Amino acid sequence: MGKIHLLEQSTINKIAAGEVVERPASIVKELVENSIDAGAADIAVEIREGGTSLIRVTDNGEGIPSGEVPSAFLRHATSKISRIEDLEEALSLGFRGEALASIAAVSILEIITKTPEALTGVRYGLEGGAERFREEIGCPAGTTLLVGDLFFNVPARKKFLKSPATEASYVSDAVTRLALAHPGVGFKFINNGQTRFQTPGNGKLQDAVFAVFGKDTASKLLPVRGEKEGMRITGFVGKPETARGNRSYEYYHVNGRSVRSKVVQRALEDAFKTKLPLHKYPFSVFQLELDPGRVDVNVHPTKMEVRFKDDHAVYTLVHQSVSTALLGASLTPELSAPTPLPAAVRERTPEPFETVRREEVENLLQRVEERMGISMPSDSAPPGETSGESFGPRQEILEDAGVQAREQLADAVLVGQLFGTYWLASQGDRFYIIDQHAAHERVLYDRLLAEVERGQVHSQVLLEPLVVELHLGELEVYKRHAEHFKTLGFEVEQFGSGSVLVRSVPYVFSSPMGSGGFLEILDGLEADAPPDRHQRLLEEVAGKACKAAVKAHDKLSRAEYAKLVEDLFSLENPYTCPHGRPTMISMSQYELEKKFKRIQ
Repeated sequence: MGKIHLLEQSTINKIAAGEVVERPASIVKELVENSIDAGAADIAVEIREGGTSLIRVTDNGEGIPSGEVPSAFLRHATSKISRIEDLEEALSLGFRGEALASIAAVSILEIITKTPEALTGVRYGLEGGAERFREEIGCPAGTTLLVGDLFFNVPARKKFLKSPATEASYVSDAVTRLALAHPGVGFKFINNGQTRFQTPGNGKLQDAVFAVFGKDTASKLLPVRGEKEGMRITGFVGKPETARGNRSYEYYHVNGRSVRSKVVQRALEDAFKTKLPLHKYPFSVFQLELDPGRVDVNVHPTKMEVRFKDDHAVYTLVHQSVSTALLGASLTPELSAPTPLPAAVRERTPEPFETVRREEVENLLQRVEERMGISMPSDSAPPGETSGESFGPRQEILEDAGVQAREQLADAVLVGQLFGTYWLASQGDRFYIIDQHAAHERVLYDRLLAEVERGQVHSQVLLEPLVVELHLGELEVYKRHAEHFKTLGFEVEQFGSGSVLVRSVPYVFSSPMGSGGFLEILDGLEADAPPDRHQRLLEEVAGKACKAAVKAHDKLSRAEYAKLVEDLFSLENPYTCPHGRPTMISMSQYELEKKFKRIQ
């Protein structure tokens, strides 16, 4: 074994940078968070070649005093906190004092910054963490950071980066998350000279969603609001039709910080259960505000993971608020006639604070080309411009009446049947096409859940009690949720030091749940999960409801179907079956007449 010795400072910096600077998106996130902490009202982010050759972040914030610029690039130098106790009250996005030092250690970096009260600013350059120059410069108030030739001195890290297009998508996602977390700040994202999106910064979250995702998504949002125990949630969730195939579109923020949280994720997805098909995930963008002392953001250098002091309170607030939003809106998919989109009113947002920097950008690119012996591709538009139209603050969006009450369907008139499977009903100026199998599934499902809530689930005693061996962790989960299992219809008792005896299982739709149901539910629970009484039974119930419900082409009399439709329309959620498929679709008289060209 070699002799123990201290590493060189440059080596220490490169190793430490690996925790903070994973890829170009990590740099963009850290720099933009600094801009937000500096009070910027407008932030422009530009990248080239996925951020490997150039990252530019420009803001009109308060800037850095000239004498403090070199100190900003020292490790653990920060203006956000002074002592460990400050973390309990920290609302700033950054506080560790690691980002700038880590970025400078693995790139060629330049900063141009000026405070509002100073006559001139300062231009400061580093290469691999070592100072290259420092000079006085005329510039507007604010800060521009230019990061070039990323990982030039750590080739092992550079070769593991993805393609430029993939890295650009990661950067786009990082900017999107920050723009949605701070709708009061105007964001502009430029990739290879082309403006990809621009938010107005008018403080309206729905306008920011429109700017990033377009009118179709922005018009299908449901407002989410709620307060509980000093916490508040505000924002939107998308209707089920906006669901995506992965969790990438679940945007949630804690005190302005984009985070990952299993508690919030589980609460959101549980609220959408039975409203989305399997392997579909909701679109969401909401803000959770709570006292900084009730959440720990200092879990990891990236500050993406957080821990709450009271997981159950957070889960309850998110779950109840999202559930209320979904119950307060009609979720019936509509058959709509194509409507020509009106010409959008667009105007260019003036950004003098970024166009001034173009010369510095080109100079940095030229130096990178000379060092690397390569030629960068020419852009079709200057960094501050776009070849297309840009989004302006006066852009009007299609408002969605997401707070409308659930439609009163009890007086719908049954009209007839199609293909032995679908029934037609009309109400007012709308007609509905109803899937008899999906409708019956929903009625049976809600009937059983009501029995669970009332504690009226029937049980069947097993002829031979089932002995289930549990390891220590599983046994602790069972003990925490023992009352939960009793409510669901299980009769379980301790059997020795590491096992339980299952004597009875729930009797669902004329058949007992399989003996494996106990373990399936236990596996879905966590020791610190909120003790929801029936959430983990949903999938089992959904499967039973599907098997017990009438099938397509099953013969139903008109009276039987009238009763089924009456039961369906009396439910809180008559819009989807337990698997998330729609039970009905609708069309208005207006849309129908447009199809027949009776109106233009």
